[in-house]
Amino acid sequence: MVLRYLSPGQFGVVEMLAVFSFIAYTIVDSGFSQALIRKKDASDRDYNSIFYLNIAIAIALYVLLIGLSYPLAHFFRQPELVSFAPVLFLTLPLSALGLIQTTILSRAMDFRTLSKISFVSALTSCALLIALAATGFGPWALIWQTVATEVVKTVLLWAASRWRPGRGFSMQAVKELYGFGSRLFLSGLISQVFTRVTTVIIGRMYSPVQVGLYNQSLKFKDSIATALGYSVHNVSYPALASFQEDDAKLLSASRQVVQMLSFILFPVMAGLILVAPEGFAIAGGEKWLPAVHYFRIFCVSAFFLPLTYTNLNILKAKGEGKTILRAEIIKKTFALAVITAAAFHTVTALAWAYTVWMAFEMCVNAYYGRRRNGYSYRRQAADTLPYLAMSAVMLLAVGGAVRLAGNMAAWSVLGLKISVGVTVYILLSASFRPAAWKETLAIVGKR
Repeated sequence: MVLRYLSPGQFGVVEMLAVFSFIAYTIVDSGFSQALIRKKDASDRDYNSIFYLNIAIAIALYVLLIGLSYPLAHFFRQPELVSFAPVLFLTLPLSALGLIQTTILSRAMDFRTLSKISFVSALTSCALLIALAATGFGPWALIWQTVATEVVKTVLLWAASRWRPGRGFSMQAVKELYGFGSRLFLSGLISQVFTRVTTVIIGRMYSPVQVGLYNQSLKFKDSIATALGYSVHNVSYPALASFQEDDAKLLSASRQVVQMLSFILFPVMAGLILVAPEGFAIAGGEKWLPAVHYFRIFCVSAFFLPLTYTNLNILKAKGEGKTILRAEIIKKTFALAVITAAAFHTVTALAWAYTVWMAFEMCVNAYYGRRRNGYSYRRQAADTLPYLAMSAVMLLAVGGAVRLAGNMAAWSVLGLKISVGVTVYILLSASFRPAAWKETLAIVGKR
């Protein structure tokens, strides 16, 4: 709905600045949350020390980024970025206030609470965004939505967690967590920089409109893929970490995660490729239709996520910080090559470069997952290909049904595609009964 009130250019201007927030978030956390989750005997001393460190880093980065807003405005040729910066970058100290609470809830595997917090904060901020956009706030609506998300999330995290910061800061505690956390921090920082660099390239070489179309297409894909993929990634890591000393259980659990994630994610992304034209037309009107092309390309990249995420979690669970960092350097060296090659062509070329990069990330993670825990290529293929095949059949069936139906209104086409797609995929699952289908039935049967 909000797409009807805001143009791609308005989204693009805010994204040019927001890209630096995402990189700064990684620096604020510095990998310590992952290190705390993995540490078996994390104490209040550890939590207090990392809490105060996170706050200090966030405040320092807030001041630094406000100062950098002037050269950034000149670089992007968008003077309004200077006025946006003091408000938008408030999200850094706000997010730092809730990092330890999030870590503690993750350690306790209380993902129901975390999901509720994410849902309520997203719902509240979206309502604010629509209200502000509808009343003419323009890009400021996006900025206040971002701040509101962090405010609501932080308040709810403090309400949900009994932990409160105490007195004292221990550098020894920081040093103990730094070894593993620092390598995850460096790999995460490298990943964030390369993930966001395309926004900087498009903003400098093309226009805010292209930034808006490209980034919102990627965000829409991520909003679905992340809800399914990254949430499973976050949920599964503490569980896999508990098996860090039992290779057989770790491998078995990893395979279950890949199968379940493929079973859910593959048909959803295939379905999004199919319904993209009607979805963007209904949600945003003609001005957003050019985003369909980018969105479909990004949806292809989501098919690599189950193996990418799970093999990475295997390495984290095994405490392979050096391996993760080495793999990240290899992956981002490749990313630099493909992004550089695509940058001087078109924005579409950059979208395909991103997808090729995601495929390479999957291959590298799969290689190290095989080496560190015996997750062979044959097993990885066996755990994903059945769901890829069923999704492909579903896609063909929906395409055939739409052709037979002829010309219809956008809402009717959207309904037809969804109903046929869901029906075909369920029938295929019930007929071939892959492992994830059986697991789903078992979970439903227990309730």
